[in-house]
Amino acid sequence: MGQTKGEIVSAKKQWWRKIKTKAIRFGPCDGAIFPYVVKIKYFAEGKEYLRKKWIKASNKPPQVGDIVVIAYQKQNPKKFEVIFNRLLSEM
Repeated sequence: MGQTKGEIVSAKKQWWRKIKTKAIRFGPCDGAIFPYVVKIKYFAEGKEYLRKKWIKASNKPPQVGDIVVIAYQKQNPKKFEVIFNRLLSEM
């Protein structure tokens, strides 16, 4: 697996995919959290990629313009993961 830096181009909250965090509801969005879909631009193996990725509702969503760490497959750089718990200074 290779690693590189990527930039968040867009981040959209998926309102239709609600995750309940409480057993009893008192309102339509009481305690609900929502996942995000982010569009990430990154360079791998000499080529630029623009891909979408679901971000779990439990993770803090990145903002547009943030730099994130990307781990990608060297054989197929289109397949990648966003690594949240790694600092950019460790690269």
